[in-house]
Amino acid sequence: VAEQALLYACRHDSLSGALSRAYLTETAMRDLALARRHGRPLAVAMLDIDHFKIINDRHGHDVGDAAIRALAATCGHALRGSDYLGRIGGEEFVCVMPETDAAEALACAERIRALVEALRVPAEGGPVRFTVSLGVGVLGAGHADWEALLHDADQALYRAKSGGRNRVVLAAQPQRTLQ
Repeated sequence: VAEQALLYACRHDSLSGALSRAYLTETAMRDLALARRHGRPLAVAMLDIDHFKIINDRHGHDVGDAAIRALAATCGHALRGSDYLGRIGGEEFVCVMPETDAAEALACAERIRALVEALRVPAEGGPVRFTVSLGVGVLGAGHADWEALLHDADQALYRAKSGGRNRVVLAAQPQRTLQ
C-alpha cells in the first residue's frame, strides 16, 4: 500500500490530481510513438486559466487552488477514459487525446471551455467564475517529437489568449522538414 501511495505521489500533482509534468511527458512520448508506428491520430490541448493572477489577488490563494482543482475535475469529466490530463505549470494543463483527429479534439476542447465557463468556485464574497483558453495541436508529419507537438499547441494557446481569451484555437499543421 505504501509503495502504491508513493508511486501515485510521483506520478500525480498533489494539488490538482492531474498527472505530473514528468509522467505526462513520459506517457505522451509513448503514445506519440505508438500513433506514429500505427498511423493513428493523436491530439493535445494546452489550456490555461485566463487572468489567474486576478483570482489569487482578489480572492486569495485558497480560491485559486480551488479553481485549479475544479478545472482538473472538469477536464476529467470531459475527457474519455483513454485521454489524460497533466499539470505542466501553475495554472497550465495539457490534455492528451490518443486516437483523436482535429475535429474531435476541437469538439472536446470546446466542451471543456464551456464547462469551465459554467463553473462557480465558492468564495467568501460569492462564487468566483473563470474561463480558460485552449490551444489544440494534432500530430502531423512535421512534428519531430513530443516537444514539437506541444510547442504548436502552446503557440495556438498564445493565439487564443491574444485573440480575446475564453476560446479554442487549432494549431496550423507544420510542414514536413526534408532531411
